[in-house]
Amino acid sequence: MAYRHERLSGLFVVDGEGRPVRHLPGPWPLEDAHRFAARRGLGFEVRTLSREEYLDLTARAHDAVP
Repeated sequence: MAYRHERLSGLFVVDGEGRPVRHLPGPWPLEDAHRFAARRGLGFEVRTLSREEYLDLTARAHDAVP
């Protein structure tokens, strides 16, 4: 899932049940991220997150890349 929250953006890798596994902050080209997911048979979505959603996902991610 690609996200945007205020001035932040990045990717969350989620498992089959929607739980965040990895957080990859930073500006990711959406076309490239979508192509990567499609080639591997993975779902892909783009979302604008509220503050609460962003904090919840970052707190629950098992791993994060600075």
